[in-house]
Parts: sequence; structure tokens; C-alpha cells
Amino acid sequence: MEQGQLIELCLQQDRKAQYKLYNQYSKILYNICMRIMPDISYASDMMQEGFLEIFQKLDRFDGRGSFEGWMKKLMVNTCIDGLRRNKKMPVYYTETIPESKDNNDEEQIINVDSILKVVDILPQGYKMIFTLYAIEGYDHEEIGEILGISEQTSKSQYHRAKIKIRELIKELKIKDKIFDNE
Repeated sequence: MEQGQLIELCLQQDRKAQYKLYNQYSKILYNICMRIMPDISYASDMMQEGFLEIFQKLDRFDGRGSFEGWMKKLMVNTCIDGLRRNKKMPVYYTETIPESKDNNDEEQIINVDSILKVVDILPQGYKMIFTLYAIEGYDHEEIGEILGISEQTSKSQYHRAKIKIRELIKELKIKDKIFDNE
């Protein structure tokens, strides 16, 4: 079934089509929830809320741009709203930190799963900004708007997250050359 047909059937409240849409995108969207929320139970709750939001706002998708991207943005916003409601929003610091020039370690390829495991143990504020910027592709201005912080604060938190990731990788005996391509 074509995506447009599936969306149209979902708009008509066709439960089979809604189930098919859920199955088609649930893994991708659940991974977003897991990267933003502090634990599995919150991620599961936000996943359900996010899909309710998607089905309620499906008539607002105008066909311009990626449907998957539209759903991802709704899911990210649902997670952030959930954190705000539960007062789990992190505290942000606004001072700027100079870039680190410590690149003396030998280069080693690190797989994505290793990085995601390290990102998952970051403090919630770092995890959220790192996820939105490095994984979901939002720019710092967009992150600032979503979280109600300044663009500079987003940049600062992202930089702090990278430093923390480097520290965690070293603690886990994994080499450092993750961020050299920036």
C-alpha cells in the first residue's frame, strides 16, 4: 500500500491502517523516545502519547517534506513536553567553554552502538541536546526554540556533552577519535 493511501485510510479512522502505520514507524520513533527520555517507562509512555498526537494531527501533514521527518518532529516535541510536564527538564549552564585540542590518542573506529550506549548514560540535559543536534539533525537555533533556551546555551551544552562522552569513552577504555570530523 502506498504511503498516501495509508495516510488517507488513517484519516478515515481505519484501525488496520493505523496499526500498519504504527508497525511501519514504531521502531524508528521508539528509538527517538529512548534517546531523549530518562528511562524505558518514560520512553514507552511518550511513544504512546506521540502516536496519539500523530493520529490526531495527521490532517495537518500537507505532503510537503518527509512524512517520517514530520512524525519524528512530533515525537521529539511530545518527549520534550512530557519532560516539562514531569519537571524532568535539565538545568542548563550558559557560560561558554573553549574547544578542547587534546587529540593525542591513537585513532580507532568506534561503532554506533558503542556511542549510543555512552550517550544513553549522559546526564539528561546533555543527552537531550546531543541527541537533537547530532542524531536528529536539529540546528542549535531550532533546539533553542524547542527547549526555550538560547542558541548559545544549546551550543554550550552540546560541547559539554561531547566532553562528557569523551570522558566516558576513556573510562570504558574506548579510544577518543569520535568527533574529529566536525
